[in-house]
Amino acid sequence: MFLDRRRRDNPGRFVGLKIGLFFAGAAVLLAGMVTERDVLVAVAIGILGVGFLLRFLDRREPLRFHEEEETEDEEPIDDGGLPPDLPEDRRQR
Repeated sequence: MFLDRRRRDNPGRFVGLKIGLFFAGAAVLLAGMVTERDVLVAVAIGILGVGFLLRFLDRREPLRFHEEEETEDEEPIDDGGLPPDLPEDRRQR
């Protein structure tokens, strides 16, 4: 069972806003660090938090689990853990 994390062609409605909030938050954070003002750092954390919360408003389709299907006519091959490109004459049993 594997988690299918492939993205669709549409990156989402808020991708531009999230990118803008990221750069704005980073700029405000750097300004707050340079000027040593805790208020600017707190505002930057708030801006970045809003950008993070936007990901939950932009739910596309839920992540789905899929299992690899085995057909009944295929039998599992027991190669003893040997590499698939090993020549037949080098395989020892």
